[in-house]
Amino acid sequence: MQAATCAAQGVPAVFRDQLPRAHGARCTLLFLPGRIARRKYGLLEKKKDYVLRAKDFHRKEKTIKSLRKKAEERNPDEFYFAMEKARTKGGVHIARCAPSPLPRAAP
Repeated sequence: MQAATCAAQGVPAVFRDQLPRAHGARCTLLFLPGRIARRKYGLLEKKKDYVLRAKDFHRKEKTIKSLRKKAEERNPDEFYFAMEKARTKGGVHIARCAPSPLPRAAP
């Protein structure tokens, strides 16, 4: 920062915007001395991080909304005979496999 202010003294005003400047964003390096007070805020979230987080949130929100709509439109009187033999274990549907054929006897 000091180099920029010292260099700015001898530079015409037209070119002062070309000088390097310190950024005003909060420091993301938490281990520097004097940054202990900012440690509680964690890392600075950049735009690309926000975009990823927002897309993931909206994807989940859309999925929940479609599942709610599907549940609302479900017909409570719907019935199939296959439902009588269907089983679940821990809330997960277990597919019934066809019995395997008996092995052939070797001639």
